[in-house]
Amino acid sequence: MNLKKTIALSLLFILLLGSIWNLISHPSAVCWFANSLCVLVTGLSVAVSERRGMDISFFTILVFALCVVSLAIAWGQWFVLGTGAAEAMIVPLGSACIWLFRPFSKKKLSGNS
Repeated sequence: MNLKKTIALSLLFILLLGSIWNLISHPSAVCWFANSLCVLVTGLSVAVSERRGMDISFFTILVFALCVVSLAIAWGQWFVLGTGAAEAMIVPLGSACIWLFRPFSKKKLSGNS
């Protein structure tokens, strides 16, 4: 595993730990569960997206759909209901940024042209 992929997965692990910690601390806030699910799917997508036969566009749609839903839940709980926290919106935004700037595998150059 290369260094950039390790850094991306480490950042996602930190976001996951923060989400789980806040879910345990505030079990009535659904946004932390949605954030945990968003980070888990993003981490799995980063881990398996470089394998042969994987459809990157499917993973992109999946990750961004979960990030948008998680962001909407976090914003709604914070702004509308007043039960969530403003920092809950950082997690889906961070997950989306990590997916956008994830490390890409280098194409193997063959000697045949």
